[in-house]
Amino acid sequence: MRIAVLSDLHLASDSAPCAFRHHPSEFRRFLDHVAANSDQIVLAGDVFDTDLAPVPYGQRRELERARARWKPLLDHLRDLGALWLYGNHDRLLAPQGVPESVTIEACGRRLTVMHGHQFYPLPAVYERVKYPVKWFASRLQASAHTAQLGHLLHAVNDRLSTPAVGPTVTGRGALGWLRDHPDTDFLVCGHEHVTERVDTPHGTYLNSGTCGFDRLDWVVVDLKEGTAEIRDGEN
Repeated sequence: MRIAVLSDLHLASDSAPCAFRHHPSEFRRFLDHVAANSDQIVLAGDVFDTDLAPVPYGQRRELERARARWKPLLDHLRDLGALWLYGNHDRLLAPQGVPESVTIEACGRRLTVMHGHQFYPLPAVYERVKYPVKWFASRLQASAHTAQLGHLLHAVNDRLSTPAVGPTVTGRGALGWLRDHPDTDFLVCGHEHVTERVDTPHGTYLNSGTCGFDRLDWVVVDLKEGTAEIRDGEN
C-alpha cells in the first residue's frame, strides 16, 4: 500500500496574501500524477491559511472565502479521496471533524501523519504575540511600499524558529515522538516547508515540505515494501 503525503498549500482568498502560486489546471495534473502513483493521499495540514485575513482575527470569514475561491480544486481533492488533517493555520477545521493526525496500518507496518506544529513548545503568551506580528508582516508584504519590511519580519521569525544545523524543530520533536512510539515505522509531518528525512532505530521521520511557494514537494511511503522517499513534482 502506497501512501502519498503532501501539505502546506496555504490556500487563501483573493483578499489575502496567498502562498499558493500554481495554476489550478497544472496543480490538478500534479494531483492526478500523485493519485496514479499511490493508493491514498493524505493532506497533512495547512491546506488553508486563515491567519492572513484582510482584518485581524478574521479567520472564520477568510476560511469561507478561501473555500469559495478554490472550490474546483477542493472538489478534485475530495474526488480523489484525500484524507484531510488540520494544521496551525487551518485549525478552524478541527471543530468540523477534521482530525489532528491519522495512523494507517498495512502489511505489518504503521505510518502516522500529523502536521508537526504539535512539536513547538510555545508558551501561550508567545502565541498571542506572534499572531498579530505575523498578520502585520503579511499586510506589509502585500504593499509594494512596505514589502521589504514585511520580508524582514518574516525572516526574523524563520531565523528564530529554524535551527542553523541539524533537524528542524518539528524534526527534533518527531524523533522524540518516534522514540516514545516504537510500534510506528514511519512518521510524516509538514509545517516547516523544509523537506527532510532522518532514519533511526526507532523508525523513519520525513517532512513533506510544501506545495505552496511555487514548490511541489511530497512524500510517498510504501508500507508493503517498507520504503519511503521524498519527491518533487511529477518526478
